[in-house]
Amino acid sequence: MIQNIYKPISVLLGLFYLIEAKSYDCSVIYDEFDSLMHKDFLVSPDNYVPNISGEISFEDFNAAQRGKLYLRKDRPEKGVGIIFTNNKLYGKFVFDWHDKTTVTIEDIIIYSRVEDGYAPIHHWHLTLKQGDKIDLDSGKVFSSDNYPEEELLRADLQLSESSVDNPVLESINEARVFYPTASLCD
Repeated sequence: MIQNIYKPISVLLGLFYLIEAKSYDCSVIYDEFDSLMHKDFLVSPDNYVPNISGEISFEDFNAAQRGKLYLRKDRPEKGVGIIFTNNKLYGKFVFDWHDKTTVTIEDIIIYSRVEDGYAPIHHWHLTLKQGDKIDLDSGKVFSSDNYPEEELLRADLQLSESSVDNPVLESINEARVFYPTASLCD
């Protein structure tokens, strides 16, 4: 009879520890992008922190993401995007708005297998101007629509030109993007 009492208590304690596992001691890492944003976080970022989904504007970035993430000193005030590409791969990127019409994506990591991090694909320092599109799987930037339609359909993000006053960095062609608005270290 006593053994039956301990089993429900063990299950409850196990659930408590699962809930608590989402807060991290970031005194042992340099950067949450490099050290914590992997596996389940890339697949389901909403289970860990609040996010802006689909698109982020210059104003949204400044209000909701700039300076809120625990990033290395060479990435001060940068933003992070979590991506599910239209090629069905998970990844992440560090980016910064330089002004309302230019975004630099400084570090892109796309995982061939997100469950174990196998064969990551890296791209660095790609600049998007208003109207540009990017295929994050290949790192190719499309600076105009003078490309074959099949190439443009591989693009995952675009810096829209719908509004000069408030352009957005948005997912396209069935890709999904999430912009965390809180640190995993909070």
